[in-house]
Amino acid sequence: MSTDFTVVGKPLPRVDGVTRATGRITYGVDVKIPGMLYGKLLHSDYPHARIRNIDYSQALRLPGVKAVVTGADDPGGRFGARLADQVIFAHEKVRFAGEPVAAVAAIDEETAAEALSLIEVEYEPLPAVFDPIEAMQPGAPLVHENLHEYVFWEGWARPRPGTNICNSVSLRRGDPKRGFAEADAVVENTYRTHAIQHASIEPHACVVNAEADGRITVWSCAQAPYQLRMGLAAALRIPASKVRVIGTAVGGGYGGKTRMKLEGPAALLSRKAGRPVKIVYTRTEEFIAATTRHPSVIRMKTGARRDGMLVACEAELIYDSGAYTEAGEIVVWEVVQGAQGPYFIPNIQVDGYCVYTNRVSAGACRGFGWP
Repeated sequence: MSTDFTVVGKPLPRVDGVTRATGRITYGVDVKIPGMLYGKLLHSDYPHARIRNIDYSQALRLPGVKAVVTGADDPGGRFGARLADQVIFAHEKVRFAGEPVAAVAAIDEETAAEALSLIEVEYEPLPAVFDPIEAMQPGAPLVHENLHEYVFWEGWARPRPGTNICNSVSLRRGDPKRGFAEADAVVENTYRTHAIQHASIEPHACVVNAEADGRITVWSCAQAPYQLRMGLAAALRIPASKVRVIGTAVGGGYGGKTRMKLEGPAALLSRKAGRPVKIVYTRTEEFIAATTRHPSVIRMKTGARRDGMLVACEAELIYDSGAYTEAGEIVVWEVVQGAQGPYFIPNIQVDGYCVYTNRVSAGACRGFGWP
């Protein structure tokens, strides 16, 4: 056997090792563009409410403020992974406490933060639902009344308009009833997992420059630059060819930086101000406005013979997507297909649901659906 390999058994230095070790590498928070403004987001205090009015006249009069944007400036293009249920800003109502309702661009972060405090939002609170089991019940408050209007990928998403179920997936094989009758032991239980924040060392960060000719250039620490490009193009209702994404080094992601967050508001601010705009989440914003691992309720019933053979499995897997799907419609596919683990079980009945609630959205996270 030949041992004259060029890669196997040879040391492979990281191509970015020196720049990382010396601090010369550029992360999203490091990007600076001449003439750049600093953006800040105003987040909803309510988990579910109608937006009756937004008055930002005082914020605009503050010296150093260059632009304020709200849902009225949002082109309204919906975006999403397999189910397009998101827009850049809340328009008629907010669906979770933390949803962006306005943004400010100013000469520095302090001025932008002060301007946010001058924006007055009038809300009409609505009944909210925070538990996925309750959200599935008839009569539960609807997070998305207009679910029937959303575009989705056939085969990937199966939303049920008039409910909070944004996707459902089933797996069937054999005869579970007969399998349990043959089992020598049956174990049945209900398990709950909870939301977990990614808590990357680097928060979400971006700089966006909107050119006069309609082109958009984005510097972002996104984990999925092409998904960001497509999402931003859809949100702004422009061709993807008009959007250029320059990926910076990522200071930790774990799946939490695979979807568009700050880039939409920064693009609208840049368009209005005519200058590049930088937005960086605070640590608080990471918890209230970014994404988490999906909370879940898992009901499992497993039958086994004395020889150790697993002969039957019934499972109901309910995943809390929060206010928007992010990656939930894909996650539920993964968990349903993997419910039997690494084993062949001849008799299976598995039902998985991705459910809207009035919580911060859950998205991709290491393990992608697995606790």
